[in-house]
Amino acid sequence: MLSDEPQIPKLFSCFVAEVRELFAAKPGAPRLTIIGPSAVQLVAENAEGTTTYRALALELFPAKQNSSALNTAFNIFRRSGFYGRVESGDTDEQLWELITPFTKARDAVWATLLMLDGCSFPVKKFEFLGYTINKLSDEERGAFEPPRDFISFSDCLAPSFSERWSLLYKQDSHIRSPSSVRIPQYELHVTHWKPLFGLGLYERECFYISKIVQGEPGFNFFRIRDEPVRTEFVYEPSGEPHEIPAEYYKVTDEEWASFQDYLKFFEKAMANIEKWDAKRQRLIRMAGRRYLRATFISHPDGDAFPEDNREDVLLQYMFGLESLLLPGESRGGIADKIAIRGALIVGKDDAERDELRGLLKKLYASRSNLAHGHELSQPLDLPRLREIYRAVALVILKLSESRSSSELQNVLMTLATSDGIRGEVREARNAVLGIVRSLNLAPTGGR
Repeated sequence: MLSDEPQIPKLFSCFVAEVRELFAAKPGAPRLTIIGPSAVQLVAENAEGTTTYRALALELFPAKQNSSALNTAFNIFRRSGFYGRVESGDTDEQLWELITPFTKARDAVWATLLMLDGCSFPVKKFEFLGYTINKLSDEERGAFEPPRDFISFSDCLAPSFSERWSLLYKQDSHIRSPSSVRIPQYELHVTHWKPLFGLGLYERECFYISKIVQGEPGFNFFRIRDEPVRTEFVYEPSGEPHEIPAEYYKVTDEEWASFQDYLKFFEKAMANIEKWDAKRQRLIRMAGRRYLRATFISHPDGDAFPEDNREDVLLQYMFGLESLLLPGESRGGIADKIAIRGALIVGKDDAERDELRGLLKKLYASRSNLAHGHELSQPLDLPRLREIYRAVALVILKLSESRSSSELQNVLMTLATSDGIRGEVREARNAVLGIVRSLNLAPTGGR
């Protein structure tokens, strides 16, 4: 009940009365305006020039300097929808209840929205690891924005969010003060690596994170990333080109049941890994982040065209393979361990395993040359390396579904010498590769 709330300040009631009078007076737009401001905008501009407004701002935010108090009040009254609610006929009590939470520290829902540019799924939305993956409706997109009367370009969620899929994460947060919220330094691959790693391992094709927004829906949001979206052209019968969202990573109706099985597998593996000690969890986390860094440097075909990018991709993949295949082991014989274990995990027969072992040794030698300042002496087949990484990561995660970190380490350390362990790995590989997009381990003619 409102009776439990603090008494409404007299200055607030006076300000509300003045705003109502301004609405009743129906202020006109300035002359020479082609598309004039709305009635709500005009009322706000007039109301925020009054002495009552300035006195109210200083009363609401006494700890702030004059200019800071006025700026804070400006944002809160406009972004909370206050003026529109006055126009709609809300009472003083309802308006005070609307404004009060924004004038002090408060608990709020904080949302992060990442555009999955290039993705396509056959359903409207689904859940994965606590995230919602969906294609926003225009109404849902609008719910992120402040009230329309006070919206600027920086406050608009691009219409392309309604044409492409997004990854939405909501969490309860504590807003410490009514001033502008300061966004911490943001790194995509660190903050949201789990769902992106999960999606990335299912399919060999890349997707992009073209846009990211973060903030309090309906009040304020911040553009973390704002890049051009990817498009393709189709041609009408008349020959006219028509621009549509690009699709690189597509799950079809026929694949949906298998894709759901894959999501459940990944969630189960992650849930068990979270029981491991912090050091072993970190190795999986680093492997996921390395994969994402390499993937987002790459183009949709899994390659990276500038030479510096190609070198960076190689380093990220090889560092990641170390985390997956040598969890907590000594540094001795790294190249041989990666080559032998990777080949035994990925290869289907002796011939393929021998070839993969030689390839991984060469790739590790290239990694070492780069790390020590030398140039590459041979071409890189990055799309193939990505497929090898996918296979290794998927099998390691399958083996992690029900094993402790020490049990997984024992599997890897005895893989080369135990027929029984190789049988378990073969069983894990067959199980997990049956629910993902097929791997293509053949050479691709990389440069």
